[in-house]
Amino acid sequence: MTPNIGLFDIFLGAFYLLIIYFLVFRFQAKIKLPNISFSYFIGALSIKIIAAITFVLLSLFYYKSGDTFLYFEIAEELRQHLFINTSETLSLIFTPYSGLEKLNYHPLQVYNYQFERSTTWAFSRIVFFFNLASFGSYLVSSILMSLISFLGLWMGYNSLSKLYPSSEKLLLIPFFGIPTALIWSSGILKDTLLIGIIGFLISIGINLFIKKRKIILNSLYLALCSLLLIGLKPILVLSLIPCFIFWGVLHYSSGITNFTNRILVRFTFLLLTLSCIFLISNNLSETSKYKFDKLTLTLITYQLDHSNNKVSNTNYNLGTIEYENFSIAKKIPKAINVTFFRPYLWEVINLPMLLSSIESLLLLLVLFFVIFSLRKRLFKIIFTNEELIFFFSFAILYSIISGLTAYNFGALSRFKIPSIMFFLIALVLLTNNSMKNNKSTSAD
Repeated sequence: MTPNIGLFDIFLGAFYLLIIYFLVFRFQAKIKLPNISFSYFIGALSIKIIAAITFVLLSLFYYKSGDTFLYFEIAEELRQHLFINTSETLSLIFTPYSGLEKLNYHPLQVYNYQFERSTTWAFSRIVFFFNLASFGSYLVSSILMSLISFLGLWMGYNSLSKLYPSSEKLLLIPFFGIPTALIWSSGILKDTLLIGIIGFLISIGINLFIKKRKIILNSLYLALCSLLLIGLKPILVLSLIPCFIFWGVLHYSSGITNFTNRILVRFTFLLLTLSCIFLISNNLSETSKYKFDKLTLTLITYQLDHSNNKVSNTNYNLGTIEYENFSIAKKIPKAINVTFFRPYLWEVINLPMLLSSIESLLLLLVLFFVIFSLRKRLFKIIFTNEELIFFFSFAILYSIISGLTAYNFGALSRFKIPSIMFFLIALVLLTNNSMKNNKSTSAD
């Protein structure tokens, strides 16, 4: 069922926006942020809110369907049931998907859909709290969720821009200046929370690994973010957390002066990290499609599900992927290419694809510019900078996963958001001709 937007939604949305901007300006007057930093904050916040409203309008009047409505409908059913049976609803909020069958009231039972039920249930319970605050308004819930996402992104941007102050202005682009990423991560979608959590993780990593402050508190934040990612998108944990931990290993081992010992320590910790991820994956529920022995089948299932989606003929083809690991490995270059540089202009058949195609072309041009500018110094700069290793390694790893699983450009535009963001952050940092000199570890 498609939500409606009436006068109540518009006036409530305007009221919340007035409160948000009032609090922001009040906070600015109290702590007196530098004018340029505050102007960046206000600009980024406004862009994020505009993106949320754009997402709502596109969903309601262009696409007219999608899992955003599914999440909202389940959450709204929970909100309405709260007034019928409060204790039962509150109990449901803390019930995992595996325990729903034992309850008398099962809010997912009436929905027939192909999406993974456990992550849908996890996210719908989060949307429930936004619906409470918005009194069941789809528009206002979207704006509020976008605001939470913005705060996580801003923390990541603010921490990274203080670490590389000469890139402060350009870093706004990967965090807040990619149109498709903004739109697809500014509404009632898992991607909205995921990208906010990722931004927060960047800030956590800088505090843990570089500034080395509030270790216990930031470690707790890291554990909380990991749990949220496991509930919302387990494959993101299995790809992001190894890169994140290795980022920390790179920093903590940088003080080892002996080159051989430093490489040995890093390699040992990398193996330990991968082993831990393997154990975590295999200790997921027996039916989980993210257990390592089921990952190949999972990729095939995603391929078939998304390639069978004939909506707007937006499918792409990497060739037949068979069940052998070598068959998947052969598709890696194509998967990376489709994530970063497709759809090509001649593949465009609708307006969303045109926007995505222009972004892909611009990303390719930026990559060529960076390669041409740095030439022989390129790899030396990358492999002597811990942040570049982290951003590039995750961007490439997740681009492979996105390219292999999406199989239509509509799904890909959402799946690839973290990859594009990290890849562009790395390219922005590479534009600093003397990154080591520009790097600052000053306190906030």
